[in-house]
Amino acid sequence: MIANAVQRGSSVYLYDETGQDLPVSIFTRGGRLVGFTASTVSIQNGTLIYTYDDRGNILGTPISTASQGTIQPDTTNDRESSRYSNRANSSIVSSK
Repeated sequence: MIANAVQRGSSVYLYDETGQDLPVSIFTRGGRLVGFTASTVSIQNGTLIYTYDDRGNILGTPISTASQGTIQPDTTNDRESSRYSNRANSSIVSSK
């Protein structure tokens, strides 16, 4: 299980819940770590987001960020929220 993912240079290193290295690192090909779950890691390279499993295998097809819009922090209030926007519309997504 992935408890933490850290990018150092062009590699992403995975750690379990005890802080031990998992026996895999993911080469980002010039991309950047954008998120992880207990079983996956997401890396953005250009306008594509690639998803990898905890063994470094790529899963499915990449997602285009050009068609998905962007998520930006909402700094207008104290609640935890993010602003989702794309060319067509925008809305506020709150997490509670």
